[in-house]
Amino acid sequence: MKSIPLKIRFFALFFVLVFVFLAVFSEISLLHSIVTLVLFGFFLGYGGYLSYLSNKSKARFRIDKDYNPFVSIMIPVHNEEKVIETTIKRAMSIDYSSYDVWVIDDRSTDKTPEILSRLKHQYKRLNVLTRGKESMPGKAAALNECSRMAKGVIHLIFDADAFFKNDVLRKSVIYLKDDNIAGAQVAKLISNPHKNFLTKEQYFEFLIDIAVQRGRDKAGGMVEFKGNGTFVKKDFLEKVGGWNEYSLTEDLDLSMRVYLEKMNIRFIEEVVVSEQAVTTFKDLFRQRFRWMEGSLIRYLSYINEFIKVKMPVSQIVDLFFFTVEFIFPFWFITQILTEVVKLFVVGRIWLGGIAFSFLTMILIVSSKLVQIMLERKMGGFFFIAKRIFSNVIYMSHWIFIDILALLHILFSKTQARWHRSKKETQ
Repeated sequence: MKSIPLKIRFFALFFVLVFVFLAVFSEISLLHSIVTLVLFGFFLGYGGYLSYLSNKSKARFRIDKDYNPFVSIMIPVHNEEKVIETTIKRAMSIDYSSYDVWVIDDRSTDKTPEILSRLKHQYKRLNVLTRGKESMPGKAAALNECSRMAKGVIHLIFDADAFFKNDVLRKSVIYLKDDNIAGAQVAKLISNPHKNFLTKEQYFEFLIDIAVQRGRDKAGGMVEFKGNGTFVKKDFLEKVGGWNEYSLTEDLDLSMRVYLEKMNIRFIEEVVVSEQAVTTFKDLFRQRFRWMEGSLIRYLSYINEFIKVKMPVSQIVDLFFFTVEFIFPFWFITQILTEVVKLFVVGRIWLGGIAFSFLTMILIVSSKLVQIMLERKMGGFFFIAKRIFSNVIYMSHWIFIDILALLHILFSKTQARWHRSKKETQ
């Protein structure tokens, strides 16, 4: 298991203590209203600004419709017998002349190797890389090994269950010619939203992420790679030493290094890749816990570097907003505990700060959801109101996962484990 460096645990403790202090101060000080209004006013203001910009059509980067680079599609797999054949056949039907496909078999023990062996003889574009037992495990290590062999100047990363249209390359590479662009992320959605309550809520959660990514793109903020439907230039990967093989979230980690190199990531909303959502609470917790811990660690890992690098104001504000966002649950819980103590000590309680904090969370989540549902004409007033209520309840799980992940970073010597999500036959 991968260890958590002492430096990261120290930074995590520092930020938690700072925000706990501010939360307590805002509750016991006469200035509590000012502190709360300033901090959460910033959150609402910047969140609203992203929503406003996401409705603007002005592009920040040029498009070159004549750009036709060779692309290597990479699909890392581990025991994906239920979905990989469908995904490979879909990749072979892509409407683009200059590409090949690499499937990286990371020591599968099911029928995946047999499927790959059969399909390799069927498709000339298909390359199969079988990793040895002595190889470093994990998606990042698999991608690094394949990157050294693939000839594409651009790499496109797909998950084994990815669903995409045959114009995915033709509509995407036109955004990638500029030298200051390290890569791009297409929009992500859920392919099985009607399976149950969890998959439906994850579908709307991914819609919110589309609105956020779009806003960050147009605000000059920090668009992020999301691991599936991710375009990365090979020369950039070589420059920064490849994917981080010790990161829980190698896609988010690489995103940070893009901005440290003063480059950018494009968000391509008109191109969509779908993936299967987890279907059980157990799998949801495991997946989101890994995402959260990995996301926190990548911020804490690069904080020193970002302090030293001269960044555009738009990226500084974006970085502050999305970093502090992860510490916010500690603020909220501390506010509640402080009021409980005050009730027993002084016999009174003030719920204004707690109510304002909770209202801020609801507004940030619901504003993005309403925005994109109206854009896509997904229903009337009562349907949207129902979706807001349901999704706010569902999204509250992030508060508890955030706190648990921070506590795990503080008190555990090793990172969270990776657990494979169950897939259904496509």
